[in-house]
Amino acid sequence: MVPGSGSHPTIRRTSGTRLAATVTVLATIALFALGTPASGEGSAQSPGALSARATNTMKGRPFYDSREGAAAVRVFEQVAAARASLARSLGPQGVIDVSPVTGTPRVVARLDGFLTGPSEAGPEGIVLAYVRSHLSAFGLSNADLASLTLVKDYVDILGTHHLVWQQRYRGVPVFDNDLRASVTKDGRLINVMGAPIHALAPRTMAARVGAAAAVSAARRSVGADPASGRVVRTQHGAQRTTSFSSGDTAELVLFGRSGGAALAWKVLTKTSSTEEYLSIVDALTGRVLWRTNIVKSDSTATGSVWDYYPGDNVPNNGGMPQHDAQFPVASDLALSGNNAHVFPDVNDDDTPDPSDEVASSAPLVWNFPVVTNTVTPSQHCSTAFPCTWDLLIAYSWQANMAQNATQVYYFLNHFHDHLLADPIGFTEAAGNFQVVNSTGLGLGGDPVMGNTDDGANTNRRYPGFPDDYHFNNANMSTPPDGQAPTMQMYLFAWPQAGWETANGGDDGGIVFHEYTHGLSNRLVTFADGYGALSSAQAGALGEAWSDWYATDLLVNEGFIVDGSAADVRVGDYVTHGQGIRTEPLDCQVGIGDGACPGSGSAGTGGYTYGDFGKIIGGPEVHADGEIWGQTLWDLRRTLGSSKAEMLITRGMELSPPEPSFLDARNAIIQADNVAYGGADVNALWAIFAHRGMGYFASAIDGGDVHPVQDFSMPPTCPTDCATVDGTLTDSLTGDPIQGALVGFAGHMSGLAGDLSATTDASGHYSIADVPFHDYRLVVRAAGYEPRVLAKTIGQAAQTIDLTATRDWAATSGGATLKGFTRPNYTAYGCGPSGALDASLSTGWGSDSVNNRSSGVGGPRSITVKLPAKVDITRFAVASNGTCGDGPDAAMKGFTIQTKSGTHRWVTAVVNTTSFALGRFVVFKPQAGTENVTMIRFTMTSNRGNPLFMDMLEVSVRGRPA
Repeated sequence: MVPGSGSHPTIRRTSGTRLAATVTVLATIALFALGTPASGEGSAQSPGALSARATNTMKGRPFYDSREGAAAVRVFEQVAAARASLARSLGPQGVIDVSPVTGTPRVVARLDGFLTGPSEAGPEGIVLAYVRSHLSAFGLSNADLASLTLVKDYVDILGTHHLVWQQRYRGVPVFDNDLRASVTKDGRLINVMGAPIHALAPRTMAARVGAAAAVSAARRSVGADPASGRVVRTQHGAQRTTSFSSGDTAELVLFGRSGGAALAWKVLTKTSSTEEYLSIVDALTGRVLWRTNIVKSDSTATGSVWDYYPGDNVPNNGGMPQHDAQFPVASDLALSGNNAHVFPDVNDDDTPDPSDEVASSAPLVWNFPVVTNTVTPSQHCSTAFPCTWDLLIAYSWQANMAQNATQVYYFLNHFHDHLLADPIGFTEAAGNFQVVNSTGLGLGGDPVMGNTDDGANTNRRYPGFPDDYHFNNANMSTPPDGQAPTMQMYLFAWPQAGWETANGGDDGGIVFHEYTHGLSNRLVTFADGYGALSSAQAGALGEAWSDWYATDLLVNEGFIVDGSAADVRVGDYVTHGQGIRTEPLDCQVGIGDGACPGSGSAGTGGYTYGDFGKIIGGPEVHADGEIWGQTLWDLRRTLGSSKAEMLITRGMELSPPEPSFLDARNAIIQADNVAYGGADVNALWAIFAHRGMGYFASAIDGGDVHPVQDFSMPPTCPTDCATVDGTLTDSLTGDPIQGALVGFAGHMSGLAGDLSATTDASGHYSIADVPFHDYRLVVRAAGYEPRVLAKTIGQAAQTIDLTATRDWAATSGGATLKGFTRPNYTAYGCGPSGALDASLSTGWGSDSVNNRSSGVGGPRSITVKLPAKVDITRFAVASNGTCGDGPDAAMKGFTIQTKSGTHRWVTAVVNTTSFALGRFVVFKPQAGTENVTMIRFTMTSNRGNPLFMDMLEVSVRGRPA
């Protein structure tokens, strides 16, 4: 059996383990372009029989946020009225996006201008004066503003100030709720962002869980050894910053959640070379509340390099033969200088000892000719795509170890200088990567640590080969400014797919892709400087930016030719010319030539926003990133590379943390207002609308995996706009429903003013300035089934009275989850409470009946206590794959039992047949309908998936007994 005969390199789940059901910040170049993987693992009979089953794997636990799916904080009528007034004053292209966690705006902006005119006042004063003048609309008080401390005032290359205020209580900072804003050089306020917490006053500031216990809890949550080592230092400040001999750290913070904030420990733990977790651990209970993996990788000297990859057919002499190039180094002893430090890390210990360093071959000369194989067909070696190691020969990579380190060092220095220059301007003040910052701005001490041939000698059974986790990948870990990032470049080999055995560090596109993760995670951050690109859409943005910046440079330098057909591929070298994505970057909407075949359930031609989650059968950051990457290539095609580089980079600087595609769209439009006086706004709207991100597109937030696409340009109000009002009542009792959110899909995240409203005590709502359009009207109320109605708005005033159906099993209405069958996949965003959250976008994912990997097999049950005694009339059940699973994991058979007080369980519903997926299907109970206080819902079969069994929601309909 040839090496690498296992499955296609992609993120897959193994029995009993859910990998990457949601998104981490592990900034990889993982592979999703080709076919259906084989199911087997390579035979372990010889050194050549290396498995590729997990060679690609983004090892580690996914991003987790305990607040996902929680009910939104209530907004008082006075605040809602002030917010509506502010929205009207901003005009039809105003943005007020409210955080469901705090009830305060996370974005206030105008896409067609600025919030204020020019001013000679200081940037800090301009921002605070605007917020003070709209305190009610922001849901804040003067006391809230007093809790803010300015921690950052970064000035970009256009002279725009980007300010961040950290919110603190008794010296302890809030983790991810802050106030931030951007002010132009001439004093115009661009936006206000951040969603600070109103009336910040935690229940207690006494930590019941200590720093060591918090570190252990964080490590245990990712399956690592909980031992934290001994305490080596404890600071006596308010945060009680504690350092451990393991290298782990912990410090107190406040974690915002619905209803206020909780005292917590912010813990940083490194559990492997590809896993460095930033976790928030409740200081009272020890529960992990939030987690992400932050791994995403002097003198003038001369070295032998190429500009793209080592082929004889690379345009503009970007390939073979090698040529001499210059780069800065500190001495002849190592490939180390102000911008980077590169060394082979074949054992993946992340630490260079003297024997790891690549010294010069002559004074200030790194001349290491590459050794290639162009004649072995079984490993697809050719002159166009030469092999640089041998999959069947132990330690064969040693022949090019020094050459590859030199090549990567050249790439890192070249890309550093490219990003530093105008119009991108990734400067020292912006947080670029350098040992010394000569301007005195930003923090130094953070050159890129490049680990080449990473893990090439980690296979314990077959020395001289990489293990499963060091194949076909690359990554970049980016901590805050002043701390060095780490880039890891692996060996590549996948003969079954037609790839040659190559070194990822020999491909400039891969190195530049990883480096761009450093750019995006320094420009889109939380207030503490950690990258804020972990949620589904935000992670996809990160992958798209990395593909785009890398390819933009290679096209500009003539090493990739952007011809009339779709031919701009990512990762050509390591894939033998096939490309590492499902489509080229320059595929256009509606042009489905052979190069743009589509993928999954996405159609041919370039992708649109509606393809999110469809390209490989479920949400995945690299695949979904293709949508944004192709959109940015449209922008480049229309406005040119230089202007695109300016707008996309400034857009990152103007983005809120964890942005959605629409947040990033808005930021680019704002960037055009700043950089070019809005000269390209119409062209930008046309580009985004063409890709389904038009005026009526919507996303709840960066974690929304079911965004709504739209192809419209901004309408004109008030000429073609309406006022819509009505009353919302309970469908059974007729009672008014107070505090419900009624709005139009596409505008419930704040886009285009406030096309949503909260019902008052009489159930009444009113929405002004609704452009004429065909909509989906959405109703969301605590304790009620979500409802969506198709409505056409086409006259100046319309009354739409609505009803909602009470869901007595919804936790937002008072129901309680009392128990469930293992396993618990809550950390992956699909725990048992997902069946009770009154949402069809999330659900409960469990193991299939015959999967005993959790120690439990058979049917999977949840037990729910209702908030009152109920006479049940119907059950409504929704099924589909969730947690990244396909429809074959969707529940088919189920039973529902009910209980009244202390009486025995009664079987009310038994279903054994398939039913429609993705929507509520109604089932009539046959017994056990009176005075019901508890229900037990049991999944008994699925639609064929051998590992997992999922459902979306169970609703209990009826009247109070």
